[in-house]
Amino acid sequence: MELLAEDKDSVLKLNKALYGYPVASSLLYQKLFTYLREYGFVPRGNSATFLILRKASGIILLNVYSDDGLGATDDETLWQEFCNK
Repeated sequence: MELLAEDKDSVLKLNKALYGYPVASSLLYQKLFTYLREYGFVPRGNSATFLILRKASGIILLNVYSDDGLGATDDETLWQEFCNK
């Protein structure tokens, strides 16, 4: 089931846990990085998980781990816009 943008306050129950599912991490990676690339992020350096988004107002650096990540920006408005998408 896909969570639509207008359903941000919804709570979903998984019928089956993804942990232990052999291709779960690959599916998550494909979906997440497809979205990030469409949003405008590009890989930085030789790491596929370290991305940068350059806009006129600033930049966002994003480092994504298996199910976690770290982000940094020099423009709070740009960060809020990204987080609210």
